[in-house]
Amino acid sequence: MEASERIENRSPRIHSIAEDPGCDGMEHIFRPNSEIVQVANNLLLRSISHTDTLSPRIDMAVQPGLSLLSDGSLHVKAEMACEEEEKNLNQAIQDLTKQQQNLQQQITAAETSIQATNDELKNILDAPSLNASDLLTRANFVDLDEQHQAFNTQSETQYRQLADYYQLLANAAEISLRKKGLEARKKKAGERKAQFKESSTEAKLNLVAEKISVATRDGDNNIRTNAEAAISFCTPKFSVETTDEHGKLLENSSIFLRTLDATIDTNSQEYTDLAKGDGTCPTIGTVNINAKAFSISSIDFDLKGGALEVKELTPESVFHLQTGKIQLETIDTEGKAVGSVDVNAKQIRLKSVVRKSTSGVNPNSWTRWSLPASSVVAWRRATWS
Repeated sequence: MEASERIENRSPRIHSIAEDPGCDGMEHIFRPNSEIVQVANNLLLRSISHTDTLSPRIDMAVQPGLSLLSDGSLHVKAEMACEEEEKNLNQAIQDLTKQQQNLQQQITAAETSIQATNDELKNILDAPSLNASDLLTRANFVDLDEQHQAFNTQSETQYRQLADYYQLLANAAEISLRKKGLEARKKKAGERKAQFKESSTEAKLNLVAEKISVATRDGDNNIRTNAEAAISFCTPKFSVETTDEHGKLLENSSIFLRTLDATIDTNSQEYTDLAKGDGTCPTIGTVNINAKAFSISSIDFDLKGGALEVKELTPESVFHLQTGKIQLETIDTEGKAVGSVDVNAKQIRLKSVVRKSTSGVNPNSWTRWSLPASSVVAWRRATWS
């Protein structure tokens, strides 16, 4: 086969469903081996939002490998529902029940028609004989022909009625089978409803590749900067690791973040009036950092040959801590002081608000010094009253 030859499936609606249709083609049964397999060097699945003329060069978008393209929405989900599934099952069972009732009415009507046809055939067969002798046959030839035509007509009617009747029975059996299957699924959904939120649904989504890139770009390869452009993760646990399968850190592994503004927030939004957006936002979380070396700097760099070179301390840079308590310790796991704390600055200020009382200086406050960097900084707590 030459490269120009191909097979095209063209239709406004094409459905590929891996189900067992049954011998009559009316059944919808999923088997354990239900599958759809498509194999090729290059595969393209593309969703197009416009409804007019298809681009004549649509097939030129095929890239090596497997491509999923959409100019609208692309959804990849691995999820199991409980309440929503139960709601959908109830609706499906109600629809099948209505179909059953309608089919039963049709079956009853068909049985009535078949019985009427049988009665007509019986009347024809029970009619007095018109060909008991050659003389009677010759005398009643016209009547015999009419009787024969009537019998053939009723026989054909009976055949069509029975064919339609058997089809109705097959449809009723299929609906009954589907209804029993949905009722069994509804029962299982109800049984796992009590533990649905606590137990695992076993739904998983795995992305495995040597290199994975995620970007908010448009079809012209522009990085989107409008307010809606974002990447969001919502989960109770989020882990980023550069380790092997045994948890050992990979050699030369690193995590790099570069952005204009970075925030780590452990506030919990608790609304008292969701419509108005009123409520509280208490800080209840913790941030733990465990590292052999920990550095925070504000340094400007120059680029030389694609490499960074230190330029200067960032002008007007600030490191600010605001909290109820600050504790610096250089101790080992047994609480023994083993290290040191060094402060190197042109000017050092330590201050606290002194609250005066009738007994003198508040013993819980700190006094204030302003010392040059060459001086030895030492202080003690006020102990007088």
